[in-house]
Amino acid sequence: MNAKNKKYDDLTSIKGIGHARQEWFKNMLGVHTYQNLAALSPEKILAQLKSDGMIASRGEVERWIVQAQELADQKGNSSAGDWEPFASFVVEFQSRRGKTEAKELCTTVQHMEADKGEKWAGIETEQLCHWMRERVRKEVPEMEKKQQTAQSPKQPSIVVNQVQVFQPPQADKPSAISMPGQPFQGLIRSDKPFDLQETFSILGLDPGDLQQRRIPYFVQFYARELPLGKWNHLGDTEPLTLVEGQESYKAILAEISLPTGMYMLKALTRVQSKPPGFNDFEVPMMQVV
Repeated sequence: MNAKNKKYDDLTSIKGIGHARQEWFKNMLGVHTYQNLAALSPEKILAQLKSDGMIASRGEVERWIVQAQELADQKGNSSAGDWEPFASFVVEFQSRRGKTEAKELCTTVQHMEADKGEKWAGIETEQLCHWMRERVRKEVPEMEKKQQTAQSPKQPSIVVNQVQVFQPPQADKPSAISMPGQPFQGLIRSDKPFDLQETFSILGLDPGDLQQRRIPYFVQFYARELPLGKWNHLGDTEPLTLVEGQESYKAILAEISLPTGMYMLKALTRVQSKPPGFNDFEVPMMQVV
């Protein structure tokens, strides 16, 4: 909604209408509100689309009109203090037949306001939620950030210090180590299992939350064979609990094996505080020989 003119609605809330098409509706058909769009006939919209060299099916246009009417009705029944959306996403779980009889699956998401999207192989939920959270963070206006900070506890900050490989498992010294933004330094062998250990610090945790209850933390590890492999879930570390006054923690995933190859490693750190803390740490290159 335009902050200076309350008669303007956000047409991108309608599935299939992005920012470019919203501007087209405003400039070519004088549509500024849900009610404006709901009042148009499919024939008028299709005729203007054809005139401007644009393509849309009649069914898609009719769905725009139906959604516009629903949004207009919701707006008419809402009070001035109701919430308004500022970020919307379209998530699809898709399938297709590959070259073999096996069915291929993928997960896609589209951030309508920013016209940006992402795609993952298989049915992905963890990275999907993290991706949407990051997009929402960027969209929150500064004034709302300040209001959110004043009204709710500050989200704790998780800083990953390093990820180490211990091969053989439970060895005294790491055989490979990675600092933030750096590939693994050291040798990792494919014929022996190894332990992955992440060391991280947590700052800004609400002391009252820690005093009132046990707060668990854990790390999820993923690996993707380069250059075009899919993400494979290596496993989750055993859930442990935070300790009052302690800032540095370790999480270990034991007995991992990987075949020979070049990999990207991802570590998703989760602290189940209120609000929850999380960190998405990537090691750009891990060589297994």
